Amino acid sequence: MATQLALDLVHSKKSLDPGALKITDEVLSEFRPQPPKYKWIESQRNMGYNIKTATSEHIDNASDARCNRVNIIFRGELRSRVKEIIIMDDGFGMDFETLLNSFEFGAVRERQTYECGKFGQGGSLGSLSYAARKETWTRDKEGIPFIGRQYDLEVCKKQNGWGTQELKSEDMSDEYKNLFEETFGNSTGTILVHKKLDKLTNYRADGIKSQLLAFLGEAFCQYILSNSLKIIVDGEEVEAKDPLCWYDPDVLRLVDEIVTLKDGRTFRVRVSDVISIHSRKGRSSCGYRNKSSVHAQGLYFFRSHRLIAGPVLNGDGINGLKNIHSAHTQFVRVAIEFNSDMDHEMGVSAQKNNIDVKRENNVQELITNLINPVYPRAAIRYKSRKNNKSSNQRQQLLSRAGKAFNSTTVRPRKKKNISGGSAAKNISGGSAAKNGKLTKHYTIVEKEYGRHNSCFDLKGDTIIVNVESPFVEEFYMNADPDAQEGYVLDNLADLAAQAEMGDDTEMLSYDQFVDVFILKRNQKRIALLQQFR
Repeated sequence: MATQLALDLVHSKKSLDPGALKITDEVLSEFRPQPPKYKWIESQRNMGYNIKTATSEHIDNASDARCNRVNIIFRGELRSRVKEIIIMDDGFGMDFETLLNSFEFGAVRERQTYECGKFGQGGSLGSLSYAARKETWTRDKEGIPFIGRQYDLEVCKKQNGWGTQELKSEDMSDEYKNLFEETFGNSTGTILVHKKLDKLTNYRADGIKSQLLAFLGEAFCQYILSNSLKIIVDGEEVEAKDPLCWYDPDVLRLVDEIVTLKDGRTFRVRVSDVISIHSRKGRSSCGYRNKSSVHAQGLYFFRSHRLIAGPVLNGDGINGLKNIHSAHTQFVRVAIEFNSDMDHEMGVSAQKNNIDVKRENNVQELITNLINPVYPRAAIRYKSRKNNKSSNQRQQLLSRAGKAFNSTTVRPRKKKNISGGSAAKNISGGSAAKNGKLTKHYTIVEKEYGRHNSCFDLKGDTIIVNVESPFVEEFYMNADPDAQEGYVLDNLADLAAQAEMGDDTEMLSYDQFVDVFILKRNQKRIALLQQFR
């Protein structure tokens, strides 16, 4: 009976095999297109785009049109609600049919593997994510009038579907034409005018500007560094922020290899170690300012030279990476660069803002085999650098700071309890106070204490300086002597104030407690500084 059941199951699966069905003329004649209704359009406004990723989609399209410059302009007061967002480029523009197709979801056109476009929908869906109306003006020959088209969700709602309307050249605002020609002259190009900005989460021009300057500087860093694209956001040029700092003269370039699959497709793997420039004053020559290395470590995926995902850690979109989460490898940066013909293996999302690397064609294995050997050597460099850099100087500083802490920290007397017992023991395991002075001396030591734990912490009679904390690393381990001294004294003042807060504070309100603590901390800072000098 079980055998018959299995055979029946096999036959049923065969009969349901789509390849076994014949698509006849009769089947095709019964097919009826069903355009999306307005509710579907409305739902697409919340599909993962925001002002940053949507703007990247527009710049992708402009780049595919071989533009040299993109201008982003805000209409409205700097510190009030933005009324319009205008994006202009000097690409080769569009004719009537191409303009019409630019509003069609999933429009098909022949693309080169190095182009940024993917599904033919990012331009419209990106705009829909924050604007209920968009005008597109374009020309594909120098000096000719612009042609235009727009979508307006009010019209779509009344028509219960998706559609666009033609805009006559004579209806084009002189303001838009003048803005374009002031920058690009009679060049070909395209103007996108976003109106009815009903989905923006930040309506202030200065807020949007700062977001775009930071995001676009990283996303298009390769374009900007190669001088193939200039992006201007409300009058300010976007500076490249290369997370690998690849072109910085002091960076360690560890890997640069082209990987070729069996079918001839390729991708590039680059690995750098920024340890030598991390503590350097100012920014790197490639414009990267982030000194919080722990949060920047990992893999960065560049599709057609545009950063679409990163930093990616093990398990986020790729597996098989070793030691990537370690604080000792926090200065290692990896770039995976590929074109659109690798989209499937890299698992590129429709919004081009995420990846999920597949095991097909051994892509994961090829990547991990190249970069995993880098991490142990990076850890050795990190430990050697940390141990050798001003170790004696820091120990002398902690010794002096410990003496100042022990000579100035006073513990208030506690009231006797009902049974007449003596005062409770000192905090954190300290002995009972005699004449208001601490009887146990605290020792200050450097210790790996977890990157997310306190910078300075009291444990028994020991004050721990947490060398795994990003703040301790920046303001103590890698700082100049004056900054080290100030950072240590500030943290010790906090601990001393905590040590001297007695039982009486339990009766205080939160605001009163904060006032008392701040006063006490400032007093301890002055006392510590006097003893320290």
